[in-house]
Amino acid sequence: MNPDLRELLEQWVPIVRLENDASLAAVAEGATGAAVGLENFVVLLAGDRLGAGVVIDGHLLRGAHGGVGEMKAFDFVFGVESATGIGLKLTDWVVQAAESGQIPPGHPLTEVPADRLDGRAVLDLAREGDAWSRGLVERAGALLARVTAVFVSLYDPERVIVSGAVADGLAEVLEVARTRLPTELDLPTPDLRQSLLGASAVATGAVSAALEAARSDVLRLGVDELGWRRAAG
Repeated sequence: MNPDLRELLEQWVPIVRLENDASLAAVAEGATGAAVGLENFVVLLAGDRLGAGVVIDGHLLRGAHGGVGEMKAFDFVFGVESATGIGLKLTDWVVQAAESGQIPPGHPLTEVPADRLDGRAVLDLAREGDAWSRGLVERAGALLARVTAVFVSLYDPERVIVSGAVADGLAEVLEVARTRLPTELDLPTPDLRQSLLGASAVATGAVSAALEAARSDVLRLGVDELGWRRAAG
């Protein structure tokens, strides 16, 4: 997060709250989504890049530089090796399979131009019973289980929620991850759940965060301070 952005904004407005997209998704899930009523949960964004919003004992964790939930460390985790999201991983795998001739002859994906191959097509075919596509879903589920296990080992949440635009297509991937997750953990297995907020999760979190900031901060700001800020503008 930009360390100078808060100071810049505070010159013009009395209340500033900065969060990354995964943290906003966590705010949304806690306010209106799959984490309502929970105090310990992790929200994973898993589309193009992995990112996580972490809430422990009812508090959204940020760290000294807003870096809690950043995924660079997964470059060094066996079986993950990058912060690439599940959706983009599936796309990469199917493109690589097409380029190397690993897609079976006559398979529906052999008729799709390379620039139109994506993970969504794989998920759709697996859902229809295609065995080859199911193999990639199993691979994605194993990866999601490993990512989830790392966060569970670090934070011991009661629920992990896969959120963002890609979440609505990952039901089969989550099923695989749920079966694999117990073998990845020493702690009790958390509830691994698919978000129902879809692509609006981050925007919903932004609105919820703004309302929360207004409730907690506006009332404590004196009339003089608010008037000074207006005059400065």
